[in-house]
Amino acid sequence: MQYRTDEVIKEGREEEKVELRKEEFAPDDYDSEKFVWEEKPLKPGFARPVMVHRAILGSIERFVGILVESSMAKFPFWLSPR
Repeated sequence: MQYRTDEVIKEGREEEKVELRKEEFAPDDYDSEKFVWEEKPLKPGFARPVMVHRAILGSIERFVGILVESSMAKFPFWLSPR
C-alpha cells in the first residue's frame, strides 16, 4: 500500500537506498508449493503508510461486552447499578 506525498522530488537528488524485505514460506497442509513474498519498491512521489494501534482498555471492553451478552443485561449483584 502506498499514498501520494506532496513532496516534489528534485532531479539529481540521490535517492535513499532501502533494503526490500523478502520472506519465504514452506509448504503446508493447504498449499504444496513454497510461497515467496517480496516487498515491491515504491514509485517516486509515494510513501509507505505506518499505522499505530493502541488499545489501552481493549481487554476491559471485551470483558464488558461478553458480560452484557451472556447475562442479557441482567447484571450480577456486584455489578448491578441498583
